[in-house]
Amino acid sequence: MPPRKRKAAEAAALAEEAPAVPEKKPATRGKPAAAAKKGKAPAKRSGAAADKGKAPSAREAAAKRRRIAKEFAVPLEAGHCFSFGTNPFGALGLGEDVTEKPRAGPVELMVPDAAAGGAPRPAAVVQVVAGGMHSAALDRDGVVFTWGVNDEGALGRPTSGSAWEGVKASDKEDPALPGIARMPAGARVVQLAAGDGFTFALTEDGAVWGWGCFKDDGSGAAGFPGVTHGKLQRLPHKVYAPADTRDHVRRISAGARHMAALTRRGEVLTWGMGGQGQLGRVAPYNNDSFPPLEQLLTPAAVPGVAAEIGSDVADVVCGAYSTFAISGKGAVAAWGLNNAGQLALPLAGGELEQQQQQDGQQPGDQQQQEGGGHFHWAPRRVDALQRIAAIAGGEHHTLALTRAGAVLSFGAPTYGMLGRSNVDAGASSSANHAPHPVDLADGLADERVLGVAAGTNVSAAVTAGGNLFLWGSNVNYQMAKGPDDDDNALPTRMRRHKAFGQRRVMAAAFGGQHGVLLASDDAAEAAGGSGTPGT
Repeated sequence: MPPRKRKAAEAAALAEEAPAVPEKKPATRGKPAAAAKKGKAPAKRSGAAADKGKAPSAREAAAKRRRIAKEFAVPLEAGHCFSFGTNPFGALGLGEDVTEKPRAGPVELMVPDAAAGGAPRPAAVVQVVAGGMHSAALDRDGVVFTWGVNDEGALGRPTSGSAWEGVKASDKEDPALPGIARMPAGARVVQLAAGDGFTFALTEDGAVWGWGCFKDDGSGAAGFPGVTHGKLQRLPHKVYAPADTRDHVRRISAGARHMAALTRRGEVLTWGMGGQGQLGRVAPYNNDSFPPLEQLLTPAAVPGVAAEIGSDVADVVCGAYSTFAISGKGAVAAWGLNNAGQLALPLAGGELEQQQQQDGQQPGDQQQQEGGGHFHWAPRRVDALQRIAAIAGGEHHTLALTRAGAVLSFGAPTYGMLGRSNVDAGASSSANHAPHPVDLADGLADERVLGVAAGTNVSAAVTAGGNLFLWGSNVNYQMAKGPDDDDNALPTRMRRHKAFGQRRVMAAAFGGQHGVLLASDDAAEAAGGSGTPGT
């Protein structure tokens, strides 16, 4: 192909994926979506809002950050991103040559500083998330950083990889190093969520953008809302536009193959794959009786949540194949995969039958049961969970943080991911649907827990003293304790080292084989003590 025609074809390949407003609002209650306003084409690379007129004063900027923090649960304090674990595909954000990091190491995130004429400055990170094999971080000005596997478009920017054939080399970036996702100018991101091959961003106007691909239960590419490149959405695309202010989304959360969102109205929206009941709004199905993709991939309201826990839904959280809604009073409704009791709901046929059926099976292979057992296809109140402040879901286990600060665990005990001495961590197939407190080991009894996190086979708690307690599988160094690859059967405080110092841990997230932390700027000693830094 002549050079001039080749360049035109490459430009068209990216232009076809330019962010666009969907023609109609996804199915939910409310007024019809307003027509999209006409304007200039989005800038090639920008994550921050395009403010008109003079720049806001420091007081105005601080007031806006407080409003965003209250509305979208974004922390006011910014920090730095650290990564740990293993991944030969760049999910650590340290370059393709760094495939393992037994201790938490800093990830360099630089953003153009408009006040300094575009010179790069260290990002002020307010959120970190981890997908199956990629990671993302959010700067307090709305800039989205991504790194890791990009074969399915999960990074939202052109890089090397099979998904980007036909794009000229000079437009491609290194997927193993952090880069800025191509959100359009004016779309200020306030929250992120990432799953197995996809990333979603919530903007301050209550809209949801996404990129990547949902996988079906056979791990093949199934599609994406409003897809423009085969079954992949390689660049950010608006998938939900609120009809009015009550339809603005306040929270988003990602599972392995599905998404959930909470609106101001109190409705829970879901979309993605739902073969284990995690959407809460489709009839039972399997790979032999697949619903229309449009029904699965279009964000739509989950019926019955209010009937279970009331209309004051305060949060929505996804496990790998499960979804939880938490009311303002701390009541919980759950739906999705329950093969190990990870919904804190009893198993049909008893625990013993469940243990026998679980051996050697994958979630998509197990017998489907409506209303109980392995799968719950509709929301159901969880009476065993009361006054809950937060939930974190793994694949076969779940953590719940009570308002009193107790950390409860339930589900499969494998690798010690329940953090309890009253279960057998070596059991290959065991179900524990009744929530029980984790053991207060290694000084956890002296700390107040503020947040919890869970990965496939790992668990974590972040304390008010800025410490991180980890338990579960360490085969991929997700316990962040150095070359020792033994599992943590009970909560164990992350020991500090020279590169991390005594920074306060503010949040944690886990991918398939890696983890990311949000830590404070100040490397001085964390409150509560955590030992002397090593090398």
